[in-house]
Amino acid sequence: MGRIGSKWCDHLLDGLEPARVWAILCRPLTRYILAWLACLGVAAGLLWYGQIAFNDIQRRDGNSGHVQIDFGGQWLMARMLVEGYGRELYNRDYQRRVLMAAYPIADQAPNAQLSDAEQLMQWLMGRDSPELERRVGGPLYPPIHALLHYPLGLLTPRQGYRAIQPVIVLLGFVAAWGIRQISRGRIWWPIAAAVILIYPGFSAAVNLGQNPVLTLTILVWGWYFLSRGHDGWGGAVWGLLAFKPVWATAFFLMLVLSGRGRACLAMLATGAALAALTLPLVGVQSWLDWLAVGREAALLYNVDENWIKSSRDLLSLPRRWLIDFERPADRRDGLAPALIGWALMAFVLEFTVRLAVLRRREARAGEGPPAAFLLLGAWLTCYHFMYYDVLLTVLPLLLLFTEPGRYLRPQLVALLPLPPAALGPAVRRYFEPRRADALPVPLPLLEPGSAKVAVLNGAVPTLAALILLSLYGPGCFGLTADKVPPFETYCLIALWLCCGWLWMRGTDRAATALTAKLATATAGLRDRLTFSSELESRPPGERSEHMLLE
Repeated sequence: MGRIGSKWCDHLLDGLEPARVWAILCRPLTRYILAWLACLGVAAGLLWYGQIAFNDIQRRDGNSGHVQIDFGGQWLMARMLVEGYGRELYNRDYQRRVLMAAYPIADQAPNAQLSDAEQLMQWLMGRDSPELERRVGGPLYPPIHALLHYPLGLLTPRQGYRAIQPVIVLLGFVAAWGIRQISRGRIWWPIAAAVILIYPGFSAAVNLGQNPVLTLTILVWGWYFLSRGHDGWGGAVWGLLAFKPVWATAFFLMLVLSGRGRACLAMLATGAALAALTLPLVGVQSWLDWLAVGREAALLYNVDENWIKSSRDLLSLPRRWLIDFERPADRRDGLAPALIGWALMAFVLEFTVRLAVLRRREARAGEGPPAAFLLLGAWLTCYHFMYYDVLLTVLPLLLLFTEPGRYLRPQLVALLPLPPAALGPAVRRYFEPRRADALPVPLPLLEPGSAKVAVLNGAVPTLAALILLSLYGPGCFGLTADKVPPFETYCLIALWLCCGWLWMRGTDRAATALTAKLATATAGLRDRLTFSSELESRPPGERSEHMLLE
């Protein structure tokens, strides 16, 4: 047995040779299996952390995730429809009635100053002023949101919160499969899923029970149809974004700029159909109430510290630095931040529109810098959104990596020190200032000496890494969410500019290459025509000799 065991160990050590291990790891099947293991590990970690993210030992039910406004507001709208209060969808009196029945006092902390229902009511829009006959308020979502989330309202808040977390992770895999289809398999399914799972905004969606992953899934699959030339189906899928009108408006602009008229009509038709389906349940008045809620929220966005510091849109960027939050909310001056914010928005919109119009032939591209540029431009011009909506930019980012081989080609940079022996009076005189017409003959190539060669990293991979670090980096230094600058937005602005530059440069290079090919072909044809003319003018015997040589 000892001899057998010794032979087995020898075979094991032989199998663990670095060259053999590396050969095994380089096999596509091995890498694919490892990618799936890593992806499933990340998914399991997200689900585990989502279960404990809002643990509260003071509460009798042990967790307050279902009490947060992010989940509670969505659940409330669905529950209002389930309870038959669709026509009072934005009536605070009915909302309070539903919340008090669904959030028992026995579940909360014994020493809580406010009940869970009253805490949610404070977070919702609207006021309980006694002089108001009909107290309008509630979540910011339109009635379509209540219709799409109707199954959520069939559960209790705690059940719904626990049920929606695995659904969010599952939607991440559905969106990743769409990425795989868009890239025609060049981006593996587990790779796309892993990137989506670790991208900024996804973990917050799981912890809060928020809906940016649903928005991303709609965006990805709509883009799949658009990239295949099925504009009608793509527009119809994007029409589902009507449950979040700010995103529907932003990405509708992208369809207009890319010249997809059929997709625009299909998107409008789908949104209108969804709105019409809500009318028998909520009536017209609920839509009017929602508009009133939206106007109130737009004013609050300008001065509320929590919303400003949690948002990532261009309009909120200057407000983070220029508004004095020590002053009362009604006395915070927002004129200068508003002007700067709208100027930023106008710059992004103007540059996006200009480049799309000038390069309209490439604006329908399904991947690469043109597609990423337009999608990022649409995202940046969205009116208001929160930090978890950064997740939507994972689509344009991955569209830049549908051909990952381009980033594996090294870009070499050489630093050539000038040897002292090569310097002399002639060299110094050559570099002295003089008139352009007096420039001497260029010097011969100097002896470069030993060159320092480095590999220059591409801008796109660098920015992609910085976007991922913007989520995990600040926490390593103990920075809380309210103290972290919007690094993601800064990086995405840089990526948008980089995509615009790559689009312009790539098109110019393609045009130059095409022009060179046409010039070469024209020159070759001209030479053959000239040769044929000369041959015709020669004597028959000499002509047959040349034809034989040809």
